[in-house]
Amino acid sequence: MIRVAIISEPGIAGVKRHVVDLLHHLDVAEFELLFLYGLSRKDSQYESEIAHARNRGIRCRDVGLVRAISPRADALSAFKIWLELRAFRPQVVHVHSSKAGFLGRLAAKLALCGAKVIYSPHALACLDSRFYWWLERGAAMATDVMVAVSPSEAEDILRLRLIPPHRVRCIPVCIRDESEYPAVCSKQRGALVVACGRICRQKQPLLFFEAARAILAKSPGVRFRWIGDYGDDREAEEVRRLRDTDPLAAKVEISGWTPAPDAEIAAAQVFCMTSRYESFGYVTADAMMMGVPVVGVRTSGTRDLVIDGQTGLLCGDSAVEIANSVERLLGDPVLRDHLSAAARQQVLSNFSRPRMLGAISNLYREVAAK
Repeated sequence: MIRVAIISEPGIAGVKRHVVDLLHHLDVAEFELLFLYGLSRKDSQYESEIAHARNRGIRCRDVGLVRAISPRADALSAFKIWLELRAFRPQVVHVHSSKAGFLGRLAAKLALCGAKVIYSPHALACLDSRFYWWLERGAAMATDVMVAVSPSEAEDILRLRLIPPHRVRCIPVCIRDESEYPAVCSKQRGALVVACGRICRQKQPLLFFEAARAILAKSPGVRFRWIGDYGDDREAEEVRRLRDTDPLAAKVEISGWTPAPDAEIAAAQVFCMTSRYESFGYVTADAMMMGVPVVGVRTSGTRDLVIDGQTGLLCGDSAVEIANSVERLLGDPVLRDHLSAAARQQVLSNFSRPRMLGAISNLYREVAAK
């Protein structure tokens, strides 16, 4: 058997979803798995998902990983990871996201166990910070393979010169099985436009709120909803101020965080993805699967899923363009139906779970053989 250690901190959103797919579906007859994690960020389902992994025979250890940079907590987590790796002696270490990725790579090399290290960043924090770029450049010395989950993320990795090109792979993540999605339902009465994610700089929520203001000034009957809660950065504060001072922006509903937003997304006529960058964009793919046409900003991750004019509409980094595209879709049900049908077929054809698991398994075999 090939011994694989998987290390991840976020117990929410896309990182968790990908890691749980691996823990629940990798072949435990071929791979002996150790999962190291933290519970500082978790949704209501995470602990039961970890319990399911344990029931499959996977060793699961909480090593206290936290999101914020904390020298004391991070040093303790790195030490716990080091101890676990020294005991497990993996052939492959697969680390996910920036915090677990950095500490896991450091501990793997210090453990001197000879493991090959795979890193999946799941959105590149260094796109926003020169400090993180230097950290990633340093950690690349402890990285054997860097895995992008979309072609555009691979392009970003190469453009940022994080690691030599021959050590970059692109393995797209997967959607859920078709049966796990709600049936394409009849839409709510009236026009509903939704976006989903944390209200923070990466998701660029101001674009959504400004586009909503422009549309509401002309069409007050359109409803806008952001599915997610406030982050703690400057853009979240700007959204709060805008809603406090502008009556139109205040009409945009904020539902708060929910681990299962399917029903809210499926009820919409249009889904908006305004992020500055994504690694893949699970909620975009989910909207496409549920028959909701997407208006997206032409950025990493989104532009791989949404083909402009064929499976959705892509815009520049402009609230005016987003507002125009949303109004175009709201006013043209035939176009909405056409884009929705093509989008659903594209996602079904390209992002299956067997395809993703096969590619990851092959990568584990390849690096273990080295």
